[in-house]
Amino acid sequence: MILLTVVAGFGVARVEVDDVPSSIFRSGDEDFRRLESVWRDFGSDDNDAIVLVDGGGDVFTPEGARLLRELERVVRAVPGVERVTSIADVPVWDRGPLPRALLPAAGAGPEDFDAARRLASTHPLVAGKLVTQDGMQALVAVTLEGENLSIETLDDKVDDVRDALASATRESSFRARLTGVPVIRRVLFQTIDREQKLFSALGALVGFLVGLAIFRRPGPILITSAASVLSSFCALGMMGWIGERMNLLNVELPLIIMIIAYTDAVHLMIHILRRRSEGRSPTEAAGDAVRHLGLACALTSFTTAVGFGSLAVSRIEHIQRFGILFACAVWMTFLVVVTLVPLASILFLRDSHRRPMEKRYGALHAPAERMIRSLLRHARPVSVAGITMTAALFVLALRLVPDNRLTEAMPPDAPSVTTLAVIEESFGGVLSSSILLEWPEGLTIASPEVVAAVREAHAALVANPFTQAPTSVLDLLTLLPGEPDPTRIGLLPKSLTEGFLRPELCRTLIRSAVPDAGSAVAEPAYAELFETLEEIRGRHPRIEMNVTGTAYLARRNINLIIEDFALGLLVAAIAIFAAMTLAFRSFRLGAISIVPNAFPLVVAAATLVVLGIELQVSSVIAFTVLLGIAVDDTIHLIARFRRELAATGDVTEAAVRAYLGVGRALVVTTFVLAGGFGVMLASELPTSQLFAVIGCIGLVAALLGDLLLLPAMMVAFLRR
Repeated sequence: MILLTVVAGFGVARVEVDDVPSSIFRSGDEDFRRLESVWRDFGSDDNDAIVLVDGGGDVFTPEGARLLRELERVVRAVPGVERVTSIADVPVWDRGPLPRALLPAAGAGPEDFDAARRLASTHPLVAGKLVTQDGMQALVAVTLEGENLSIETLDDKVDDVRDALASATRESSFRARLTGVPVIRRVLFQTIDREQKLFSALGALVGFLVGLAIFRRPGPILITSAASVLSSFCALGMMGWIGERMNLLNVELPLIIMIIAYTDAVHLMIHILRRRSEGRSPTEAAGDAVRHLGLACALTSFTTAVGFGSLAVSRIEHIQRFGILFACAVWMTFLVVVTLVPLASILFLRDSHRRPMEKRYGALHAPAERMIRSLLRHARPVSVAGITMTAALFVLALRLVPDNRLTEAMPPDAPSVTTLAVIEESFGGVLSSSILLEWPEGLTIASPEVVAAVREAHAALVANPFTQAPTSVLDLLTLLPGEPDPTRIGLLPKSLTEGFLRPELCRTLIRSAVPDAGSAVAEPAYAELFETLEEIRGRHPRIEMNVTGTAYLARRNINLIIEDFALGLLVAAIAIFAAMTLAFRSFRLGAISIVPNAFPLVVAAATLVVLGIELQVSSVIAFTVLLGIAVDDTIHLIARFRRELAATGDVTEAAVRAYLGVGRALVVTTFVLAGGFGVMLASELPTSQLFAVIGCIGLVAALLGDLLLLPAMMVAFLRR
């Protein structure tokens, strides 16, 4: 064990952090490769920070013009800023062959500003995109340099941009508030990093104190906690040795492994303490625990590993690795727990002069026995009621739908979130969703077929209520005097057209903004858009057109992550049934185990439906943890039941003894884990709060399912 710890320590030192936000939804399919090519050819839409300028009145005034130009100057000077776009430098061709700026100089007269306001209301690059109709709000787009920017890189750049904005508005009545995808993701990563360390420590402390209050001596809780922590440490070490980087998804690995390890460690420890209180030697007590509980621990590890391993067939690369990594970590956890807990109990657990647990909680034994015997006298009605309730909750849980938003994990009162909400209300959104059109060689952007396809695809975005303010190369042509003519596109500066047209690659991009809305709004809108594009393809078969953009693909792939986790839960349930049927050599026991294992999941899922909360990534991870805990407790109770049945030959008596023998361990793990989960309710992040709510509700439901429903079903359906 010492050698394993040292080896794991070297592995932990090799663990690196993957703090590139886009990696979480990376996939190897054609859509993601297309998005990467769009980033390469047209620039990444994932690097745009947005500045909202408001609070000082009309921007079409000398003060507004002065401030916007000052903002452009100071932000453009920030290292790492590639481009700054605002109405201050939007070109207008109306006074000769050379363009002029739409926004007049600060010293211009009122009539010049009035003319600029009228022109802005119809300008294809400004109206509804960079300034509101009343001129009271304006946007400044700040494009950051680089591809796949890490959070560490974003930290310095975003801080420098904030400092520049503060210096430019120090003596102005206008405000300049920063938001956008890179800003929100940076705040989210910082908050997760800070809270993970804080709440991991607080959760461990609360769990330790709860365990200490139950065991009434530090030795057992220190040993079980050490097994839990070492299991987590070894899992991290394994990540380091195989080169798996820590990301937003597998960052929960230490917590989940600690939970899985702790449940088995408590079962072993309580068995050891009981044998020690009966007068067994330390070695005899430890050996007896391994003989009686080792197979149950192995079975729980197998079923949990299968559940995680099923994610290897996911459509998302990170989920595949997540599943395989966790499956391996679960088996390592089994080896650590069944070795360390008995070994440490022999070496370090001294006989306590205080009353053993059997005597300390002996006063609860008689009422508990009366309660369970009374329950088992009505085993069949209780079983029918439990099965009916589980089925009804399952039907209700089917109403859960996957949902994800950029800001779902953010505190609702965070400045970047409130600023984004203001922008969405005034401009419709800042996230990007686009249509990429490609044509074969021999055609050009001026070809009638290409022009018609672009015009119809642009019209589809205009007609769709979800996509806002689309801009295409045809809009750019309206900037030139005279009738729009695609053959004159070369007259526009390349810096203006390169974000929309790559003629040498036979590609053009129609950009549009979308709000940070939930799936209930977004999915029907995208379905309508796909249907319209299919009709357009039918009229222009040589033109390929596809929806792309970071916002679209992130939403789709994160929904796939949620769906794959849900599928993994189903596969795990089937594997659990098969494993328990084979291990216990009883089809009935395998079938009986389904209901108490499903009960905590459907209770938690139905709670989400009642509260109006959609299924998120944090939710499905919490469900996976719950299933592991429920299965662990169920297996231990059934294993004890079979031993007691072999000894007594009476189903009811065996159920009572199993209840009294294993119930204490189930209560201990539930209280300790609920204390650890409960700490996360104080988190700033809604997703962490949701994880805690699901965890606490599910733990209580799992305890009820295993201590009430499972014994009743065994008595009701195993009498023969």
